[in-house]
Amino acid sequence: PAMQDVTATMRHFKVSGARFDFCQHIFRITGTHAVKDYINGLTVESCEMTGLRAIVRSDDCRLIKPKFVNNTAIASFKSEYSFGAIVVPHAIDVLDANNSWNYIVNPNHTATGRLDGISYIHRYTSVDGLTVIGSSPKDLIYGFILTTGATNNVKILDSNFSGFGDIENGTSLLRCDMKPTNIKIMGNTITSKTSRPKNWIRG
Repeated sequence: PAMQDVTATMRHFKVSGARFDFCQHIFRITGTHAVKDYINGLTVESCEMTGLRAIVRSDDCRLIKPKFVNNTAIASFKSEYSFGAIVVPHAIDVLDANNSWNYIVNPNHTATGRLDGISYIHRYTSVDGLTVIGSSPKDLIYGFILTTGATNNVKILDSNFSGFGDIENGTSLLRCDMKPTNIKIMGNTITSKTSRPKNWIRG
């Protein structure tokens, strides 16, 4: 059901059980109307993605309680032409659960450059509430989450990061320009085929 909120506009748009082959974005949010700051309940679940550049991308919107659950992406979010999987300025209460985020699936693959790895999965100016649980991002080059503004209430739990920072020093789970608050990182598995230095949080 739609949220009982007169300030909400794009309410509970849901994509489930779909397959996306070699398209740029599932959602590309543009325009000038102020209601872009009230996009509630956007959900992408149980989808297969191949050759995707981003799931959601916008230069000027705010997502409220978006959910990304049980998705599998391959050959997607390639660092050479993608900023990340979810790229929006502002977000509140994001859920990233049980997703498999990949460019190259082969477990023996070692990323050697931006042609065969992923820059980031989450990119925001500000985020207040982001829970990651049970997801598996692979071959991250620079980090998992990047923020340039206020960063609050972030949890990264029970997730598997393979090929983490194989080619870049200082790859971080959370990379932020401002000091974050209320951060919980626990129960994750991080593996790399190289011995480069890495960070939980870098700012």
